[in-house]
Amino acid sequence: MASRPLGSRARLLLGLWVRGYEHLPDLIASTVVVAGNRAASAQVTDRARAFAGADTETGHAVAATLAYGVDAAVHQAAELMRGRTLAVLPRGLDRAYPHTHAPLLHSITHNGGASVSLFRPCTEASGARLQATAGLLAALSHAVILIEAMARTEALRTAEAAIALNRTLLALPADGSLRSEGLALPCPDPARALELL
Repeated sequence: MASRPLGSRARLLLGLWVRGYEHLPDLIASTVVVAGNRAASAQVTDRARAFAGADTETGHAVAATLAYGVDAAVHQAAELMRGRTLAVLPRGLDRAYPHTHAPLLHSITHNGGASVSLFRPCTEASGARLQATAGLLAALSHAVILIEAMARTEALRTAEAAIALNRTLLALPADGSLRSEGLALPCPDPARALELL
């Protein structure tokens, strides 16, 4: 595939490819990741929207991938609140991942948000790049709110990376193994999340 020109809107910054780089310092000063499953139920995506909306309303920037399910719902909810979000992609910034979320990515970067990637343009997504992206999400955040996560999902990898980086990890509902180790704080609703943040 031929490379698509990125123009002046995407730049390489400290090992990251960034579009909307002028907004990045403000965004990561208060970033909260809201993560969950791709195949999420309507109830789960509604809860994700509630958390994202509450975070946005109190001045936090919300970060997530563009994945189906919880992650896309988080960006959409923040956008409805006129909040800014940070999209972290497991591929080059020349295309959205998944491709059908290109309008969402465009909206994020044109409304005061930013998109970032560890990978140069035209790099395709892969399992290893998805895992690296989970780590980047945690690294750019102050806290991670885990809405729902099944084993071997990117949301769970993001939670594990948050633990490794000593980020605050809130879980809704808290995963049993994380709770038993005292590593995730149970967080039943957005009001409690804001208290803990």
